Amino acid sequence: MTRADEISEKETRVRQFLHAHSLRALLLKRQANFSWMTGGGLNSIGIATDVGGSSLLVTETAKYVISNNIEAPRMIHEEEVEKLGFSLKTFPWTEDLEAVIVRSLVGKGLVACDLFVPDTRLMADEIARLRYSLTPGEIERYRWLGERASRAVEKTLLETARGEKESEDGSTNY
Repeated sequence: MTRADEISEKETRVRQFLHAHSLRALLLKRQANFSWMTGGGLNSIGIATDVGGSSLLVTETAKYVISNNIEAPRMIHEEEVEKLGFSLKTFPWTEDLEAVIVRSLVGKGLVACDLFVPDTRLMADEIARLRYSLTPGEIERYRWLGERASRAVEKTLLETARGEKESEDGSTNY
């Protein structure tokens, strides 16, 4: 499964979610949801929050990345959002215009969000359920990661001596 195929499957899930809840759009701001929807993309800026610097907006017919003009080039070059079919909407970093952009793209109607944002419906738990069923690509990545993590733990255990302290680095040069 390609990354594009995975995103397409997730778009289908989101659009079914929109229909089931009579929503016009879904706004994703949390890092976990951004990564999920983009097949592994990152919108994080800092480590002290789970809210990313760019958001995703999925409507009944389109999908967007909404970003300030500082993060927008990174979204294009590193996360390749345009190659993944997202349209990029930017605003000056000195102004918080995300809500204006969302409303201009959605028009009237209810927008769900994964955290509290004025003029949206908080549906974090319901949105999280969209991620519960893994795609074939996600299963493949989890197996790959599980195998490597298992090897690393096994190697560490085999190289650890009885009585060795975890703060020791094995060198005798102090």
